Amino acid sequence: MMSKFTNIKRIYVGDVMAEIEVEMTDEPESWGPHIEPTEVDRIDGLRKALQSGDLKAASKQAKLYSVKPLAM
Repeated sequence: MMSKFTNIKRIYVGDVMAEIEVEMTDEPESWGPHIEPTEVDRIDGLRKALQSGDLKAASKQAKLYSVKPLAM
């Protein structure tokens, strides 16, 4: 029996971290839970928005956080 559930993926680009919810599918015959191709496209779109500096577009798809190192 196939089951679907959501999982949070984190994307890091520069000093920005984005958390996006993706739907995953788990099938007994498969190797393990996997992400559907449409969800992969959403992640790629988010990554492209972050790389281009379009935080407004990225914030429509995910929660954004500023990340900075504590020590060098």
